[in-house]
Amino acid sequence: MSFSLAFGQPIHVWQSGSGEPAWRNGRFMCGLGRRSDGPRFARLIVAGVDDPLDVEVFSTDQSARYLRSALGEQHSLGDDVEGVAADLQGLPLALAQAVAFMLDRQLRCSEYRRRFADRRRRLSELLPEPEALPDQHRNTVATTWSLSMEAANQLAPLSVAQPLMELLSFWDPDSISAGLATTGAARNWLSYAVSLAGGPVADIDTIRDGLRTLHRLSLLRHDGDTVHVHALVQRVTREGLDAERRASVLRAAADALLEYWLRGGHSRNLALAMRANADALRRHDRGELVGAGVHKVLILAGTRQGEIGDPLGAAVYFDHLLATSKQLGPDHSDVLELRGHAARWRVNAGDPANAISIHEELVHDFENKHGPDHAGTIVARANLAECRAMSGALTDAIQEMEQVLADCERLFGPHNVHTSDARALLGGMYGEAGAAEAARTMFGQLAADRSDVFGPDHPYTLAAEGAPAHWVIECGDPGTAIPLLQRLLDARMHRLGADHPATLAARGNMARAMGEAGDRQGAADAFDALLPDFLRVMGPDHPETLTVRNNYLLYNSLGMDPDRAANAWMDLIDDSVRILGRLTPGTLTSVHNFGEWLALTGHLDQAAGWLQVALSGRTEVLGAEHPHTLITRAFLARTLNAMTRSIADITDEKER
Repeated sequence: MSFSLAFGQPIHVWQSGSGEPAWRNGRFMCGLGRRSDGPRFARLIVAGVDDPLDVEVFSTDQSARYLRSALGEQHSLGDDVEGVAADLQGLPLALAQAVAFMLDRQLRCSEYRRRFADRRRRLSELLPEPEALPDQHRNTVATTWSLSMEAANQLAPLSVAQPLMELLSFWDPDSISAGLATTGAARNWLSYAVSLAGGPVADIDTIRDGLRTLHRLSLLRHDGDTVHVHALVQRVTREGLDAERRASVLRAAADALLEYWLRGGHSRNLALAMRANADALRRHDRGELVGAGVHKVLILAGTRQGEIGDPLGAAVYFDHLLATSKQLGPDHSDVLELRGHAARWRVNAGDPANAISIHEELVHDFENKHGPDHAGTIVARANLAECRAMSGALTDAIQEMEQVLADCERLFGPHNVHTSDARALLGGMYGEAGAAEAARTMFGQLAADRSDVFGPDHPYTLAAEGAPAHWVIECGDPGTAIPLLQRLLDARMHRLGADHPATLAARGNMARAMGEAGDRQGAADAFDALLPDFLRVMGPDHPETLTVRNNYLLYNSLGMDPDRAANAWMDLIDDSVRILGRLTPGTLTSVHNFGEWLALTGHLDQAAGWLQVALSGRTEVLGAEHPHTLITRAFLARTLNAMTRSIADITDEKER
């Protein structure tokens, strides 16, 4: 990527202390070029050469070599030239002026970087004074870009370039989708800002034209749906805003990011890019996003981090966000919500005990502030019950959840979203406790209710329809589940797309139903095709990816090379312990299945050991009479018995 270096009069890049350029004989000058298309460029004008040359910005290695050369004999100053090169992103004019500043102040590179990272310092404080530059080239980087923006703002569409660049300057320089600038929130703010300067209404076409204008003048690069802005351009733009304007732009950028992210879906790539933008907003925030309340985009960023498979990272994120929101007070509703999110993701990260204590405190605090019938109190109670269920205390969890559901129906009615969510949580607990038929009935009614309220193709309805099929399989009727899952998969593919997590989950359930119905080869092939998609979309550490890995091995490991299969099972168990925790249902399922595989391949002594681990864990977490515990106990008994007779007596009772 290359960027413009100057506008108007050409700028000489001098080696400090000499009358010659840093790297070559003869003088050269860098200036902003205007073009209709083609790659971004800096314009290099070499003395004695009529035609200017278009050049890219320096690579990190080129930048570092330039800095070492420019520092000359003062080697002690070059303690981190690579860091300075990375900070200035290879921009020749910025590198030249930074090294002049370091030489003038006798600053080491590490000290310059410290000052550069200090957001309280303006860029003008990190560059030479104009009088320290050659007489005919007194423009610094900041002045150069200010002149460039003034010129861009006079081009069609009139008065759009400047406010558009202001908006872009608060997002991550390398993670900006052009669609962010055309959201409703962005258009509203841009229309307001452009109208102040007498410009046109900022509709989608006007904004796209504005992006192309900035692209033509090399102030950004616009490639399809992606926009790249140099970090120094962003910094100069932000530093030119007064406090009121800055706060207005930052809030608009946050509103636009929230709108775009919610509309864009749940893919891992989207989450990573939008998270980079949210982190940029947090870096630039001076209280606008957490002053009177926590902006919803900051909460969404943590939630999406957990959803793409990083529950511990999400918990830590919410802990940090809590620390920056202390000024709101401990009883503020946003603070209580953040505490709930932090606890929720600690459960998913394999720390239910700590999460239970946090949720118990939250229930108490919500009741004290809002009363027992407030929606926040009800949600906190539901989350507490869910924590208890995930920790293995299913009996207590079911009792609490039954009371929560009754209160939701009393307070909000049968079709309210809180009531629907409570019914879904309770149905899942019934199923985990072994009452598969009760779960099947409850989820069937839930899907019908959501279809009546939201419509058959609404994501909320589609989410509910997957659960009945799951419990149909658990009830031992996978053949009945297959047509239900096929309808669900078709609807999700059409409504949500192939890479949506819900679509991927439907494919996993379909593959499992095929295997349960006797089509083991079909299931093996389906999981073989599904696993790469989960790894690509959800990432290797997402809990659902671990489930797909388990099911892939379940149907494929007996046909694999034994050493490769054993290593794959062990890797899965190690990853499950790391991500989910040692005593969690998902981890214990993989331990059980590995024990079965060892038994079926003739390694009875080792199989007995692993099955005993699974049995002890399931007894502790699920209870002695849970169906999964009973399956493990029965298979362990068969394995121990088979150690004194033929392995052929062990039947294949694989658990899914």
